[in-house]
Amino acid sequence: SCFNRFTKEYFNTGENVIDGTPCSYDHPSNICVQGQCIQVGCDRILDSPLQEDQCGICAGDGTKCSVQVRKIRKRINKDFTKIFALPRGARHIEVEEKSGNNVTLLMKERKTSMIFLDGASIRSSHYATISEGTKFLYQEKGSSKIVTGRGPLQGAVVVGLKGTSQQEGDFVIKYITK
Repeated sequence: SCFNRFTKEYFNTGENVIDGTPCSYDHPSNICVQGQCIQVGCDRILDSPLQEDQCGICAGDGTKCSVQVRKIRKRINKDFTKIFALPRGARHIEVEEKSGNNVTLLMKERKTSMIFLDGASIRSSHYATISEGTKFLYQEKGSSKIVTGRGPLQGAVVVGLKGTSQQEGDFVIKYITK
């Protein structure tokens, strides 16, 4: 296992991990070294202050990033109604469902069709899950449901909804690409 003393996260595999194993979804360049999570700059040098910009360019200034924003209203017509596909490589993801209690936000891996986030089965106002190499955080704020993820996505993720037929879902989807 490997322990991150800053975030208090454990990366636990049940056996010793090889030095160089990534140890944080929030800081993907950090690695395990002799059981400790060590800060590494994006230049792969220990304790380097260099960080990736919003779109993943080492020591970048963000000028090559492209912010994507989609506002979508869609009528439910079956068990899973596709809203949008987040592309592989998307970063700083934010999905907001603003429809209220009559619809449920779903997210699934495009490659396997495995649903990894189902708003109907979440029993608290905060929830975390990991899929396609990204830790997704689900939060309820008033009547909105918000899912965020740092990325980059290692595969496409489909955002969808379910609920009573003919209900409408309102979404705002934001993410960054190179």
